[in-house]
Amino acid sequence: MDPIASKYGGETGNSQAAKLINNLILGININAVAEGLKLAKHYNLPQEELLNLLKVSTGDSWVVRNWRDVSEWTADTALAVLLKDLKAAYNQGIQHNVSLLFNALSSTQLFDAMGKEKPEV
Repeated sequence: MDPIASKYGGETGNSQAAKLINNLILGININAVAEGLKLAKHYNLPQEELLNLLKVSTGDSWVVRNWRDVSEWTADTALAVLLKDLKAAYNQGIQHNVSLLFNALSSTQLFDAMGKEKPEV
């Protein structure tokens, strides 16, 4: 048995499902941080100071701690891969009758929340 697959129950495809779940959570988190920063901009809050606050409060996450890099992702790079995984997770949810509302919203809002151009499809 594949040692990596056995970590996730040993069923074929479970490692891929774990990757999709990770990226589903990542996509939702990116949207949350981007929207929070968009509201902060309305109040003229310094982005760096707000990110520092989030890092030591309940708003902390990998995305917050790495926002400088994450905010540079483009439709041609990591965002395109993430969108592909968000769509795949959504399709898995449909296939298995699992409602993934935040994932669906994240899939449609990802580029808008980050103020990025959508990729050519």
